[in-house]
Amino acid sequence: MSAGMGVVRLGPLSVRIRIRPLVAFAVLLVVALVLFCLSISAGSTWVAPATVVDALSGGSGQAVRYQVLGLRLPRAAIGTLAGAALALAGAFLQSIARNPLASPDVLGITTGASVGAAGVFILGWRVFDAPLTVSLPLAALIGGSIAAAAVFWASRGAAGGMRLVLVGVGVNAALLGLLHGLLVVGGTYDVLQVQVWLTGDLSSDAPRIAPLAVVLVVAAIIAVATSRSTAAMHLGDDIAHGVGVAVGRTRGVLLAGSVLAASAAVGAAGPLGFIALSAPQIARFLTRESRVPLGCTAVCGAILVLAADLVARTLFSGRVSVGLLTAIVGGPILISLMLRRLRSRA
Repeated sequence: MSAGMGVVRLGPLSVRIRIRPLVAFAVLLVVALVLFCLSISAGSTWVAPATVVDALSGGSGQAVRYQVLGLRLPRAAIGTLAGAALALAGAFLQSIARNPLASPDVLGITTGASVGAAGVFILGWRVFDAPLTVSLPLAALIGGSIAAAAVFWASRGAAGGMRLVLVGVGVNAALLGLLHGLLVVGGTYDVLQVQVWLTGDLSSDAPRIAPLAVVLVVAAIIAVATSRSTAAMHLGDDIAHGVGVAVGRTRGVLLAGSVLAASAAVGAAGPLGFIALSAPQIARFLTRESRVPLGCTAVCGAILVLAADLVARTLFSGRVSVGLLTAIVGGPILISLMLRRLRSRA
């Protein structure tokens, strides 16, 4: 038996498992749970865990219940779901392109979703005359879909290599110009709303949690359903075709899942920078896997957002945004990946 492998026997059946990814997933899950609990307890005032449990069961005073159930629990839930959704969106794109630089941030999908959502705030767009809680994620989905279509059309179907990334950078720059144009023509109050939201805003309404949770479940189903196909595609398109994988269809499903997950996260929490880029690479580093481990990636994304929000609220008293902290973490990772990519091509 190779190193790092284990065997689980269930009666006459035996299953070989890789130990390191399993241990990494378990540890990451514990860290995410601890951060989730800390996010509910920590803030401007500390709420003891026993008091939190009491509030969740209907006890404690009205002020404590509002603080726990009305403010902190929805915030922690949005952070967890948005982080996991962005991480899976990045993992899907990196699986399509076989390029660690491919992520919704770099390819302009996140910015496209931001343009759609900013239009709701500034221009008063309402998708099908729906309320804000529905129009915002739908407008983000439309914007993200248009951006993704533009990138893949302009790259002439190039699924991998640097051409896709370079085209994405160009589309992203154009969309940033459009976004800044919207900020110029908007009213003062609307622009302030958008600027707060663009830096990452987890203080979302509780009704936004359910749609984001549904999208995350859909993304998880896509991850499981395409796992064998993506494993074969990691070895190259010719090998994948040889073992019967429908490469084009698999890429289409992964692209749709990436756009859906990234747009839903942006609509709920704003464009949290570099989560989609960083989480898959951190998960690969921890598991030592040749391809992106999707379960660990999703939990890593949740951990990054929860940790950034916790630091922003406790160390900086909310004066620093969540998105700024995620960018501080993700920026060096992006530079490192670019340098590594350039060295490998030299």
